[in-house]
Amino acid sequence: MFERFSKLAVVIGLGFGLSACAQLYKDGMMATGSGPAFNDALLAHYQKLAKAEAAEHDWVDADFFGQRALMTASGDVPGPQALEERNLAEPHAGMLAEARSALMAALDGGARESDPEAAAMAQAGFDCWMQEAEENIQPDHIAACKKMFEEGMAGIGGKPMMKPKPKPTGPWIVYFDYDSSEITYEGQLEINKAVNTALKSKGAQVLLTAHTDTAGSEQYNLDLSARRAKEVVETMDLIGVSSDSVTASAVGESDPAVDTGDGVREAKNRRVEIRLAH
Repeated sequence: MFERFSKLAVVIGLGFGLSACAQLYKDGMMATGSGPAFNDALLAHYQKLAKAEAAEHDWVDADFFGQRALMTASGDVPGPQALEERNLAEPHAGMLAEARSALMAALDGGARESDPEAAAMAQAGFDCWMQEAEENIQPDHIAACKKMFEEGMAGIGGKPMMKPKPKPTGPWIVYFDYDSSEITYEGQLEINKAVNTALKSKGAQVLLTAHTDTAGSEQYNLDLSARRAKEVVETMDLIGVSSDSVTASAVGESDPAVDTGDGVREAKNRRVEIRLAH
């Protein structure tokens, strides 16, 4: 494997344009899961990683994670990437070899079934760590991927997270960090569930309402809720639900899930709610 600019040069040298280079990314972002829990969680992680690479215009790695998303959605789930597939320098090579050994032991020991979300986080974090370590140009990104892997590994061995199945008409709730319109991993999972149900419910109209907490001015929060709505609509469109079938509204701080006073940061109020209307 090559570092980012070398890899991009090879793709261009082979005669592929941007649209060809990004095709696996596009296909991966359109993929939807159908279980089991490990596959669905891993799919969401790979889609988030693909989206992050595309935002940096690194279409080679966007395609890499897009292809992994496609494989996962099809049931042909890839294992953690092999060390020899990346050109790794020390000290990354040694740390990653040790990390992969521990990860494989956990996966082979049944972590996919007993702790699917933690196992998926660990595998995606490992693959992300490998990719960033090969480039070796963004220490903060390497650290973030390593942390993701370590948090996933720390969760392996605990009790599986049991979540109630959403009702067919929702709501699916996408929560946001404070003053942010960026979709989190948990938010991507909820969007995937909504899209999966919408695609099975032919003719259903998707209703989307975006909210904020009361921190900040009323006008600022109205604008922030509009940005959140736009981000969710665009993500659903990428996955397979056309924006033409989505009716979105942004209401700012006017309809809180938790009543608070003005100027209060409340995580449950920072949300986009997705419902289906038949």
